[in-house]
Amino acid sequence: MTSDYTISHRAYTDADYQIVIDFLGVLLNEDPENHNWLPGRFEYAEYLISPLFKERGLPDWKETIHLWFDGEKLIGMVNSENPDANTYIQILPSYQFLTEELIDWAENSLVIADWDNITPRLAVWANDSDVNRQTILNKRGFRRTEQEDYIQRQLIPDNFTAPELPDGYQYSSFANGLDFNSRTEVTALAFGDEVPLSESIYEVVRSAPNYRPELDIAVVDTKNKAIAVATFWLDETNRLAYLEPVATRPEYHGKGFAKKLLHHGMYKLKERGIDNVYVGAHAGVRLFYMSCGFREAKMNQMWEKWYPQKS
Repeated sequence: MTSDYTISHRAYTDADYQIVIDFLGVLLNEDPENHNWLPGRFEYAEYLISPLFKERGLPDWKETIHLWFDGEKLIGMVNSENPDANTYIQILPSYQFLTEELIDWAENSLVIADWDNITPRLAVWANDSDVNRQTILNKRGFRRTEQEDYIQRQLIPDNFTAPELPDGYQYSSFANGLDFNSRTEVTALAFGDEVPLSESIYEVVRSAPNYRPELDIAVVDTKNKAIAVATFWLDETNRLAYLEPVATRPEYHGKGFAKKLLHHGMYKLKERGIDNVYVGAHAGVRLFYMSCGFREAKMNQMWEKWYPQKS
């Protein structure tokens, strides 16, 4: 079948960043039903996850990325995110016949003992409607797990208005005086990170092509202490934004600040002509985002395979 194609594959390099961003944009339009990464998610991982892991002496996430080409055209990619056993396979619809080749590469290259530090495993994500991938995974000894991951989407209506905050609180952003240490403290507390993001990491974040400080927003109190924070990553080509991360100080959970903040961010996006917002949601936060008006667009299921321990 591949005789009519010129298929090659190689490791990702920093010079490939823009072609990957363009590829994910094409996937969004050509394969909208599948659970592929959005360009904003890749940008977030490139400009925050990768430098963060380097700073903390962890393996570089980018070392897990492998690209497939037909001639000069990027047609598929395999990547992790942390890196860990979670593996994402993304491929243009007209090249689905290469799916098993990409899975085979992942089995030979990305298996890792990340669960108990003893037993190697690989976890490949498959859209709930992708029968072809599920069949291949089942044939290769993978088994579907209970773990699910959702892409949720909200269409911002034309009459969207910014919600008001209670007395003593206001909206802020890195464009108008948001305190850096307070903002990064919130994400550290929310995600159980003992060390907040450093200023040097955020210098890298600020250099991202689609990062906008006015969309790195927060609810703050009268002392400029951040209560809830969120960052919207622009994709003006596709008129959408990707939301990552969202966090609230633990003592303020359930008080509605994060919901108001997200709606404030959507109001700012609508002013820019952005119509859609996407967010990745695992089971623990799925209902929260639905309460904010998001609806499920796509659902991924984890397929897992365990391997013999190496002697």
